[in-house]
Amino acid sequence: MNKVVELREAVAGSVNDGDAVALEATGWELNVAEDLQTTEPPTDKELEVLRDLKARTEASRRKS
Repeated sequence: MNKVVELREAVAGSVNDGDAVALEATGWELNVAEDLQTTEPPTDKELEVLRDLKARTEASRRKS
């Protein structure tokens, strides 16, 4: 059995394009999958939804 599975530790399975260097800068020993994948960039629609959510959250916090 894989040591990571035995210990039930988190494993980085994918990174954003260009962020592989960030894996080395975590400050602790990070478990990385042997077949580390690169995540797909967000679609224009996903970015639109996230930006809208951010704007609504900020507006809601200003009202509080």
